[in-house]
Amino acid sequence: MKPLVLRPAATELEWQIVKGETYDIHVPVLDEHGDPVDVSAYTAKAQVRHSERDPVLHEWADDTIECVGTEVVLHVRAEETSAWQFTSANFSIETYAPVTSAPRVIAQGVIHALPEYTQ
Repeated sequence: MKPLVLRPAATELEWQIVKGETYDIHVPVLDEHGDPVDVSAYTAKAQVRHSERDPVLHEWADDTIECVGTEVVLHVRAEETSAWQFTSANFSIETYAPVTSAPRVIAQGVIHALPEYTQ
């Protein structure tokens, strides 16, 4: 398997998540030419923090994040977002190659946690 070579900068994203809602977020993984990369055998991790030095506010791992084809899929669960205490923070997504386990940041950006809708 060819090692993953990413573009010089991670893909910049901005998300708006309504607390109490469930989402599946699909993040494409691209190489240095912008072509899709098959990451089916990879693992991934994603975290939310105010800054690199601040504590983790939320982390996707194990059954809430998966590498499928040429995408990383984050499963955002309603019960988790309802508990979020932040309104805006930074996130990053890393993939890990199966042989080297070398981390590569594939995407980063800002996540906005919007209040739950009342019915």
